[in-house]
Formats: sequence, C-alpha cells, structure tokens
Amino acid sequence: SIGIDVSFSISNLYKNWQRVVISKKQTEWQNEETKEIREQLEQKVFADYRKYTEAIERIAISEQAVIQASENYRIVKNKYLNQLALITDLVDADNTLLETRTNAVAARTDAQMKFYRLQHTIGNL
Repeated sequence: SIGIDVSFSISNLYKNWQRVVISKKQTEWQNEETKEIREQLEQKVFADYRKYTEAIERIAISEQAVIQASENYRIVKNKYLNQLALITDLVDADNTLLETRTNAVAARTDAQMKFYRLQHTIGNL
C-alpha cells in the first residue's frame, strides 16, 4: 500500500504572507528614506557650490576695488604734492586703499573656506 500524508497549515501561510508584506513595507520605507537623504545632500551641495561661486565673484569685485583705490590714492597723492589737496585727503585715500586690500584678502580667505566646505560636503575631504 502506498500513501501520502500531506498536511498544510493555513495559519503558517498567513503568517508568511504577513512577513512578506511587512518586509515590502520596510523596504519601501528605507527606499524613501534613502531618497530623502540623497535630496538633502544634493541641496546642500548645490547651496555650498552657489556660496563658493559667489565668493569667487566677490574676489573679482574686491580686486577691481583695489585697482580703483590705488588709482584714487595716486591722484590724491599727486594733488597733495602739487599743493592742491590737504593731508587729510591723502590720509583718507590711504585708509581707503588699505581697507580695500584688507577686504580683498578677506574675500580670498572666504573663497578658500567655501571651497573646502564644498569639498567636505561632496566627500573629498
């Protein structure tokens, strides 16, 4: 005599199905979380890049300001030597030149900081 005894538990089938559903939900949740983190990182990289490009533009502007202040100082100095300007005008022109040079150095330093912050955000540092 040949016989097969088959027993099948419906409750185990339901439990397995529940585990599959829970696993799918967890996977979907993790995928959404990953997308959100990726978007946040992209936004941070974009913001840091924008700040870096603005800092580079400020360098060019500050260098142009130094050129103009140097020319102004030269003109005032020539006027002073020809006794057409007061010493206070010469001191003011010198102070303006010094301030623009200081601002140019600060702009370069700020650009370096923005560059390294961008590299850190990208993950190169």
